[in-house]
Amino acid sequence: MAQDETEEVYEKIRKKFWAPLRLPQMGKDLLKLVIPLEEARVLAELELLSPRKKPSEIAKSTGLDVSFVTSVLERTSQMGLVAFFKEEGSYAFPPLVPGAAEFFIMGAAKRGEEGLLSMIAQVYDSVYPVIGHEIGASKSPWARVIPIERSIDPRSKVIPFERTGNLLSEANRIFVGNCMCRTLLKRCDNPLETCFFLDSGADVLSHGFSDSLVDQGLFRQIDKDKALEILTQCEKKGLVHMTSNSQEERLFICNCCTCCCGILKGLLELHNPRAFVKSNFAPSIDKEKCNKCEACIKICPMSALYHHLGHEADMSDDEIKVLEERCIGCGLCASHCPQEAITLTRIREDIPPPGFMDMLYEWQEKRVH
Repeated sequence: MAQDETEEVYEKIRKKFWAPLRLPQMGKDLLKLVIPLEEARVLAELELLSPRKKPSEIAKSTGLDVSFVTSVLERTSQMGLVAFFKEEGSYAFPPLVPGAAEFFIMGAAKRGEEGLLSMIAQVYDSVYPVIGHEIGASKSPWARVIPIERSIDPRSKVIPFERTGNLLSEANRIFVGNCMCRTLLKRCDNPLETCFFLDSGADVLSHGFSDSLVDQGLFRQIDKDKALEILTQCEKKGLVHMTSNSQEERLFICNCCTCCCGILKGLLELHNPRAFVKSNFAPSIDKEKCNKCEACIKICPMSALYHHLGHEADMSDDEIKVLEERCIGCGLCASHCPQEAITLTRIREDIPPPGFMDMLYEWQEKRVH
């Protein structure tokens, strides 16, 4: 196949990944790394989520043997790059993030492909200052912070989508697997098994691949008590709860660290205000209870609190203060305060799109680049 035809095949695949993260041109180099050209001809016929296609349809449109097409789709499905809908025997691309990127990286880690992971990590590190802005390319971000529920002032109004307890109690199925970011970058000793997929997301894991990601041991099903236990452990470690920016059909809950998470780093390192949606809450500090132990300063992932040294003779202005422009409303400062001097109070009324697909379409509509 001529060089221009080869580029056209990989370009078709690159364009399929349009939400909630668009793959830049340099992403074609990674595609070439993991997808041989003949297989790429097959995958180029797929679409993102829908319409779904059967092997026979792709064989007809490409002129390739149907058994070869089937084997390619099965292989890439096992890798996590392609979703398989068993009931109808059809295939489509899952979103890139959250979706294909996590499944592929976690599968490579499970298979012990450390050389490949190291290469991807090096590429990721080198290009993050450039492509990191792709994560927050829309005025309607695709991810949002969920505040730690017990940190919220009981007098504050709390909408169901803002409660981690609601997310778990309303879920019919919960699966947990390793964090892609920490698996790939290995920059901290925070726990790995911290990523939840709920309901529709869980269905994709257990049914959406020809050799399911659950069968491969990449995810395991847990009950709600175990999920709450893991969430509590994440809070103790200072990890931030994040989910999709939608009121319903919240497919996942991530527990993120600032050293590895590409989403949190989008604000912390790239200063991109569109990286994700902050929660609707901010910390309120009771000066009478606060003994200025600075536990909140140490645990804050965004360095949003500081100790203001007193100027007045009576030291009345010696206090812990909040940098509102840096605060993401996660509630870690409140949950780690030994004096229980901090609570979260509502400061804004940001309401996300109703469903997951509504969020994707709004994200695309409000892209700025």
